Amino acid sequence: MKKIVYMLALFLVLALAASGVVSGAGEQTTSKAGAGEAICDGPGGACIIADFIGSPTDGVAPLRVQFLDSSTGYPAMWAWDFGDGNNASGTANPVHIYTEPGIYTVSLTAKSLTGATSTKVRQQYIIVRDKNPLEADFLANPTFGKAPLTVQFTDCSKGAVKEWSWDFGDGGTAYEQNPIHVYQRPGKYTVTLMVSSPTAGSSTKVKEKYIIVEPSCIIEARFSAEPTSGTAPLTVKFTDLSTGNPTMWAWDFGDGTTDMVANPTHVYQNPGTYQVRLTASSQICEPGISETTIRVNSPAIKADFSANPQSGEVPLTVQFTDLSTGNPTMWAWDFGDGNIIVASEEEELFSDEEDEVSCEGGKCQPQRKLQNPRHTYRVPGTYAVTLTASNKYSSDTVTKTQFVTVSPKPIKADFSANPQSGEVPLTVQFTDLSTGNPTMWAWDFGDGATDMVANPIHVYTKPGTYTVTLTASNQYTSDTVCKKEWITARYISINADFVGIPTSGYAPLTVQFTDLSTGNPTMWAWDFGDRNIIPASEEGELFSEEEEMMCEGGKCPPYNKLQNPRHTYRFPGTYTVTLTASNQYGTSDTEVKQAYITVSANAIVADFDGTPHSGCAPLTVQFTDRSSDSPTMWEWDFGDGHIIPASEEGELFSEDEEEDVVCEGGKCPPHNKRQNPRHTYIVPGTYTVTLTASNKYGATGTVTKQNFITVESCPPVRADFDGTPRNGDVPLSVSFTDLSTGNPTMWAWDFGDGSTDMVANPVHTYTVSGTYTVTLTASSRYGSDTISKSEFISVNTPYDDEIPISGGWNFISVPKKLAPGYDTASVFKVVDSGGHSMFQYDTGKHLWHVLDPSSPIKPLEGFWIYSQGTSKVPIRYDNNPVQTPPTAYLKKGWNGIGFTGKTPIEAKFTLLSVQDKWVNCAGYNAQLQQYDPMIIKGSNDVTLMYPFRGYWLYMTADGILAANAA
Repeated sequence: MKKIVYMLALFLVLALAASGVVSGAGEQTTSKAGAGEAICDGPGGACIIADFIGSPTDGVAPLRVQFLDSSTGYPAMWAWDFGDGNNASGTANPVHIYTEPGIYTVSLTAKSLTGATSTKVRQQYIIVRDKNPLEADFLANPTFGKAPLTVQFTDCSKGAVKEWSWDFGDGGTAYEQNPIHVYQRPGKYTVTLMVSSPTAGSSTKVKEKYIIVEPSCIIEARFSAEPTSGTAPLTVKFTDLSTGNPTMWAWDFGDGTTDMVANPTHVYQNPGTYQVRLTASSQICEPGISETTIRVNSPAIKADFSANPQSGEVPLTVQFTDLSTGNPTMWAWDFGDGNIIVASEEEELFSDEEDEVSCEGGKCQPQRKLQNPRHTYRVPGTYAVTLTASNKYSSDTVTKTQFVTVSPKPIKADFSANPQSGEVPLTVQFTDLSTGNPTMWAWDFGDGATDMVANPIHVYTKPGTYTVTLTASNQYTSDTVCKKEWITARYISINADFVGIPTSGYAPLTVQFTDLSTGNPTMWAWDFGDRNIIPASEEGELFSEEEEMMCEGGKCPPYNKLQNPRHTYRFPGTYTVTLTASNQYGTSDTEVKQAYITVSANAIVADFDGTPHSGCAPLTVQFTDRSSDSPTMWEWDFGDGHIIPASEEGELFSEDEEEDVVCEGGKCPPHNKRQNPRHTYIVPGTYTVTLTASNKYGATGTVTKQNFITVESCPPVRADFDGTPRNGDVPLSVSFTDLSTGNPTMWAWDFGDGSTDMVANPVHTYTVSGTYTVTLTASSRYGSDTISKSEFISVNTPYDDEIPISGGWNFISVPKKLAPGYDTASVFKVVDSGGHSMFQYDTGKHLWHVLDPSSPIKPLEGFWIYSQGTSKVPIRYDNNPVQTPPTAYLKKGWNGIGFTGKTPIEAKFTLLSVQDKWVNCAGYNAQLQQYDPMIIKGSNDVTLMYPFRGYWLYMTADGILAANAA
């Protein structure tokens, strides 16, 4: 794309230049004549306007450039300045060789025989590149020494270097060829040189640690420390005494901390011996190091502690607090009771209430190892407590005798009950309210039952008033409380009730009964009013998945003993329902609901459908029962006397039927007794169909549909067809239409080219030219027929010629007028343009037109098209013998034209119709992706012009170009 854009832009420039317009920045055209007036000559009095092109304009030395004069106004003399000190005159199209790399400005002065002159200058037009790449290199003197160090750098690069860029590694840079640089600080420096040239690119040379700058002096580090020993925490002041004028200090205090000030103060928190180091330095001197030792001692430990409280009743929990001095890190406690810690206390040792415990690795230390432990005394007595406090440097022990006094606690028995009265069975929650921390309980509930837990639950199963006694005790004391007539248990009454849903409906009617009785009955006796008749079919449904039943020992209660039974009334009638509800204590109640359930006989609404309703004899119809209210018996009258031929009897229950037939005892119901029968009408006619539907409860319904089925006597099949279009170019798509009579249901097509189809109205595409015979066989279940039409379809070759297309950009034309319908840019749709557009140049408007598929394609016009690869564009010519040969109106300046004719012709003959107006002509070679040598009128106009190619033609005036072929 870049190349074609350049070419399109080039010829646009030529067209503008030919019109006397300045072509672009950096270019200028001047004209002059004697006495300040331009002298014009030539046809129409045209003035000299100099212009030229060169090819190539960029390349490696030595570069051979072909210059072509494109001046207007009929110049006769040319003076060239190639910009490298060389000139040429007398030739319109010189060839010049640039031997040295560089960027050159080219100028042309064109002069006519009458003295009119014009000059065209193209600034920096030719770029000649060095064939040898640049190679950066350099030397330095000296490469080492003391700071400050002055270094002379010398460029040793190869090639035509124009620019230098230095990086000295210390932040300094330079852009001259051989710079001098001063390194102020000691160090090892990497030096980089990058050289470049507009015609040879760039190159970089890096020398790692190339310059070594040594310090020019030495610092002697010294310092003092006050004090150098003591007890932790120890504060030491350090003072720098170094010589050599240091400007930077690095202190290492030996305990993992550092500092960078001259005179720091440091605190040692822990005992130990520490090696202190000072490194004193500056930017230009060699650093010095000095060391000393600091000793930090541990303080002596004095063990002591306190306790809160020191006396109380058991269990007594005491919080011990360490009061030791000297920074102990370990503690060993003896609480005087053998350090007994019961299981209940272990969970409280490390609670969040009073102390914070440090547990390393997820494991907490024993209670007696803590700094401030909490201990519970479980046994009364007076106890001595001992603490040993220590660290890794020292330890101390203190014992305090008779330090903790623990007294026993008396018990006072008491309890509560909830509820204290109610109906049997009465469940009572007893709660111990005793004080004095009892650990044992003895309950007597007054009904002969006992228990030994703190808060028991007891059930009174018999009515009565009961006295409750509690004895609470521990290992030291006990107490008993007795509460007379504390619990009262009464009998409970039952009130029977129930509901049934629904209470009315058609037989069979299934009713869900729900017990609504109060008083907590546990037994139920139902009488459903129909003598509890439960048919065998219902027994399997008694305990369906919808019910939730408890069956003890794998045996479920009788149907009429359930709490919430479901019962089905099989026969119409009005039924009284009775429920007796009772419990194991002998309490019961009965509820009777007179005429509670009403069951009606169900009315059936008969209905049906049949498919199909009409057709040719023999006609098989599938009947479908649509009756409501679930009939179980059917009686059909098909209207034709129930005639069932022998062939039909075997098909009654075929696999193709969609219904399931129940045949009891291996015997199926008659054809007219089935729910959804299939019946075949043999004789043509119109038939009335009747269905009677009923069930075992006596409900029945009848429906009659008059003239429901129509059976016709159908004619035989006669095959026929048509096709549109019947002739055309490859590829030709033909739509075939079945015209057969006799209601065919199957079709077999043979299109004559080896292809077939089986649909009624197919569409077939012929891809090879020729004449084809088409055959159709149409058939139904009653017969078939075949028709064959000879030479029915004619397929033609779609083109008269082909335009060759090369990969890349193509400047093309058509050699003759194209046939109507084939004369637009749509014929180029076979070219893979890679997303590029087609272009055509408008000389009058100096514009490029983008062509769409509907744009006309005419002879004598040139077009640009891009292709991803080689291909051929088929075209069809207009063969009308009376057509007028085409012409093209050309404007002054550059015109994109086409060549007409099928054989090459010399340019002077091809352009004969504008022989007095054209000057230059240039064709584009698509195979080479470059322009052919310029054709100049009167110079080399015997050069052949070729079919299918486009050409640039420069006109000195408007003119009409005539075609060489129609």
